[in-house]
Amino acid sequence: QNLQAREDSGGWDFEFGDESTTADAQQSDKTPNQALEQIKVELEQANVDKAQLQNEVRSSEDQCRNLSTQLLQTQQSLEAAERQNAAAGSKAMQLQQTLEAVQQEKAAESSKVMDLQLALEAVQ
Repeated sequence: QNLQAREDSGGWDFEFGDESTTADAQQSDKTPNQALEQIKVELEQANVDKAQLQNEVRSSEDQCRNLSTQLLQTQQSLEAAERQNAAAGSKAMQLQQTLEAVQQEKAAESSKVMDLQLALEAVQ
């Protein structure tokens, strides 16, 4: 604050640079009541704001819990799908091996049939 001293009628009077101090002093108990009412209003608004923020926090926490649950379910579904994929891959490999074995047997049988036809032709 700006403190100024000035000489008035033979004495010193100290005056603060804040002009509202003088006006406040002249309105003695009206301004403090108004100030108190203003503080009450601000406190009520702060309490309303606090309640709203608490509701928002609770809502956000609920959303986080729901998202965590969904994430867990998705992870479990993914793991189950990966297991099914691995099992399907294993089954496909077994079927491929079986097919190759059958094809080899067929080729061997075809070779035997040809050998028998050649032997039959040779006999005739």
